[in-house]
Amino acid sequence: MHELFINTVAQYNNMINMSDEETKRTVKGLRARRVANKAIENRNKKPLDSPDVLDADDFTFEPFDQKREGDGDSGELLLAARKTDKTDKYIVKHAFCDCAANEYVYYNMAKAIDLTMPEVKLFRLSDPLDDTIFKTEYVAGIKYLNIVDEHADDITAIRASNDYEYHGFFGLHKIFLENDLVYVVLADDNVLYRIDCSDAFGIEDMSLMFAGANPKADRSDKDIKNISKQNARWFRTKWDLYDIDRVMENYKIRFGFKEMDDVINPLKAVRYVRKPYIDKFLETLCYFYPDCVGEYYSGFFVELKKTMRKIAPYLIEKYDW
Repeated sequence: MHELFINTVAQYNNMINMSDEETKRTVKGLRARRVANKAIENRNKKPLDSPDVLDADDFTFEPFDQKREGDGDSGELLLAARKTDKTDKYIVKHAFCDCAANEYVYYNMAKAIDLTMPEVKLFRLSDPLDDTIFKTEYVAGIKYLNIVDEHADDITAIRASNDYEYHGFFGLHKIFLENDLVYVVLADDNVLYRIDCSDAFGIEDMSLMFAGANPKADRSDKDIKNISKQNARWFRTKWDLYDIDRVMENYKIRFGFKEMDDVINPLKAVRYVRKPYIDKFLETLCYFYPDCVGEYYSGFFVELKKTMRKIAPYLIEKYDW
């Protein structure tokens, strides 16, 4: 079992055996402790000033038509519209503790290697404990798209202005350890977008629900902090050369050899995403999440880059990379 989850599994299983009312009280208590401890962590930080952050008070929120994305790994969705400009809209994920972090991190990494996703923002709540609208204090807004094809495929991709990105989405899906499908849409600007990336990076709601709730005693924080020592081996098995090769062979059969350049390009490009760039967006993330969560993602990308450098010679030889 993944080291990150060892100490949270027992706590999570205890919740499963609770009554609905007991579960609600526990979830509310965890949220209160996370918020209180996050305020302590932020006490000595400079004031948050980032274009990646929106104030929830500037928006209205209403239930979103979930026929488009379904409940999936994101739970209930909301549609946010800016009060002063109703055309400035975001699909809001808030129901689980992992969605905001994974969507935000995925978007920033995809942007760094020139793959297109709708812009992702983090919402700052005036009262992080108020659960009348948001089920957690972790709230992400994904820029609303006017979608013309909800299930874009390699046939649809041909008519998009960024058709070459379509196959790259599949390469990124593999190395970011996603458990969900590759969901690509075509918007009315004739651009392909990769969306719905909440289930990635080997980190889930179960861990983040407890992380930061009691940093003095809760082992889940220590597990996250020790990512480089405890989880590096787990990550490397997921990026094992045999497994990467097997996936690439399947893609070659599906897309054809000439498209493999586009599939493999993200594996190449991720090696050159600079640490200061990653540190900057993780710094913003950690105004909302426990600092140890930022350390988790940082460790993830350190190990990912090490592995991609190691397997690069093989990919170069086999796929003429």
